[in-house]
Amino acid sequence: MEFESAAKAAERLGVTVRAVQKWAKDGRLPGAKQLGRSWMIPADAQIPASGTAIREIQSIRRHTPLPLLSTSFVPGHALETAMAMEDEDERAIALTEYYYFTGQVEPAVHTAEPYLEHSDPNLAMSAELLYIFANLSMGQSELVRAGITRIRGRVTAALATDEDSTLHANAILFGAMASIVLHTTGSDAESLKAVLPLLPPGLQLLGCYILSCVAYLRKEYDYSRAIAELALAFGRDTYPLATNYLRMILCMDLMCLRKTAEARECFNKLWSMAFPDGVIEPIGAHHLLLQGLPEICLKRQQPEQYKRLTVSSNRYSVAWQKLHQQSDERSAVNSLSLIEYAIAALYNRDWAVKEIALHMEMSERMIKHHISMIYEKLGISSREELRRKARF
Repeated sequence: MEFESAAKAAERLGVTVRAVQKWAKDGRLPGAKQLGRSWMIPADAQIPASGTAIREIQSIRRHTPLPLLSTSFVPGHALETAMAMEDEDERAIALTEYYYFTGQVEPAVHTAEPYLEHSDPNLAMSAELLYIFANLSMGQSELVRAGITRIRGRVTAALATDEDSTLHANAILFGAMASIVLHTTGSDAESLKAVLPLLPPGLQLLGCYILSCVAYLRKEYDYSRAIAELALAFGRDTYPLATNYLRMILCMDLMCLRKTAEARECFNKLWSMAFPDGVIEPIGAHHLLLQGLPEICLKRQQPEQYKRLTVSSNRYSVAWQKLHQQSDERSAVNSLSLIEYAIAALYNRDWAVKEIALHMEMSERMIKHHISMIYEKLGISSREELRRKARF
């Protein structure tokens, strides 16, 4: 039998060296041999087959899904919490979470990849979800689509097992996160409601965020707000990563309800919880929906952090457009600056110039100037045309 190094096998298979090493360690590359700290891989080895037999799912040990998000810790101690996890595999997934949340999307992809075909569905679905969102931030739309297909397969396989209510609940949550948040199809919000009590506390909060998103997308802002506020009241701040998501959707609801003072207070609380750990990526993904809150609360007060946020936001916006193959009209909307986008969104919601100026802490004259620039960039001349041009 001919052998090759892990690095050469990784290049041949189009994956990372870490993935090859992990597969070899787990016995998923038959014939692989360890020499000291190095692995020698059979030259004809292939990527382990996707999917896991139902009988295998039923017999393996189960790990905690999304272990960092599922763990209670004090803000500012996310990395410390991840590194302190005793289980090697849970520690690896927790570090993947940390990398993604802090905007280190390339390391997140690399650490998630070896677990995409893990025999434990909780680890595999956790890795897949993080892999999807990290690749989305990198603009790798084909990898995102492939990941969505794989996680749906994982969810289907998990739900086909014998009565295992905890695994079923986890699978429904992951399926909902991948479909509802990414605006694809194939998830049932009612099923998620039914299994919420079976999830651990951190994932219950994430589930409430998903249900709040469903209401928000239906423009049921009061209902969405109620879900988020109730979850926050029970969840407090002991699960900061999950409550960050809830506060983001709550900020969005409050802005749509024109509760601007409450929205600012909510965003400032969100930032106070996210900043100690450098959590930037989820906020960047929601930036355009926050309708000027980052510009008001961060741009002058913390310019370097605001710059980091805009880099994340711009990267995510381009990737989202690519994933959903949006039209040239949407591309024109994406040519707006972040401030122009916020003003356009508010103007599109029938805010008066005076109201926008007060919210954005600008003069009415400056708001009118920005509206003129928006019209020019979009090739329009009225608010009605703005409504037809794109949805904000």
